[in-house]
Amino acid sequence: MADRTEGVRIGPISLATLIAILLVGVLALLCVTTANAAQTMAQRQASATTETYALDSCGQKMLASISEELSSSSSLKATASKLSSIAEKAKKDVGEESLTIKTSSDSKSLSFTIAAQNGKKLDAKVSQKNGALSVDQWKLTSQQQDAEETLWSGSVDND
Repeated sequence: MADRTEGVRIGPISLATLIAILLVGVLALLCVTTANAAQTMAQRQASATTETYALDSCGQKMLASISEELSSSSSLKATASKLSSIAEKAKKDVGEESLTIKTSSDSKSLSFTIAAQNGKKLDAKVSQKNGALSVDQWKLTSQQQDAEETLWSGSVDND
């Protein structure tokens, strides 16, 4: 008599348990991946919001300083000469040294542009009307960074 060795038999309960374990494993992997993606997006959104508020806060500080300067000197020309120092003070008050501020002036108005590293910028233009500061422009824009990638060269071979 020969010994018959029997292999492992997989019954319906064992098969159902194996499938259930595999499904739970796949779902767990999907949950971890989704949670990681959600965390990354939340961090990006928080960073973008922080920079937006930093731009606006810096612009508000500049407006306050310009208004204060106009009330003491009452001359737009005198305030224009101090515009770069006002910009540096506003940047320092906000605590965002990474912001870039460009200022300009003409005979009727003062303009400044505050730019963040992520491409957002605030364009503002103020003038003096009836002895008070008037905001003529306050525009927050976002510039998308272009990737230098060619997807298609535009040539098609027709035989």
